[in-house]
Amino acid sequence: MRYTVGDETFIIEGTFQISRTNFPVTERELDVGKFSDSGFHQLPENQKLIATSSAKRREAFASNNPTFLNQEFAHPRDVPRITSAFGAVRRQLSFKMVDGKRVNLQPRERIHYGIDLAGPADAPVFAIAPGKVVAAQEMFWEGITVIIDHGNKVFSLYMHMNELKVKEGDTVNAGTVIGLVGSTGVSTAAHLHVGLRVNGVFVNPLSFLSLPVR
Repeated sequence: MRYTVGDETFIIEGTFQISRTNFPVTERELDVGKFSDSGFHQLPENQKLIATSSAKRREAFASNNPTFLNQEFAHPRDVPRITSAFGAVRRQLSFKMVDGKRVNLQPRERIHYGIDLAGPADAPVFAIAPGKVVAAQEMFWEGITVIIDHGNKVFSLYMHMNELKVKEGDTVNAGTVIGLVGSTGVSTAAHLHVGLRVNGVFVNPLSFLSLPVR
């Protein structure tokens, strides 16, 4: 592993044990409202938002700063109750309208590359560590989203919020309020989705958080 602090670059070498994990699978099909309607995705305004959202994610993850990390960490929610685990496979209801009638399609299977933390709506969302905001906007699937660059290709994501409290380019500390819990984008109820991306790979955010999580 190579990382940069200021003008210095360090290399850490070691051996890691890799083992198989059985992730949970939700057999029940989730009704995600208008997002279950395949025609909704094809609306011109939504196709445009899908494209701009994808471009913004690529731009954000291309950020390449030296580390902002220090010894300060915070939990993203003041009530850390997990409602959906990392790696869970979920089946989303899918249908299309044909001559005014609903025709069910093959359910969409989605891997959950993060953890969901319970609401309530408009509760504060906190940055988990120091960093720079590289995206703060509404996206199609993710809803109102913040992406923070913590340096050395470590990023945290906060999705489905009701409101932003930061803007792109802001520098934040651990515990800075960055938004409010919501249910925007593909969401069935108020909650916070937290993701952690390290060197291009999504990993379990619980490996990063320093506070106990139940």
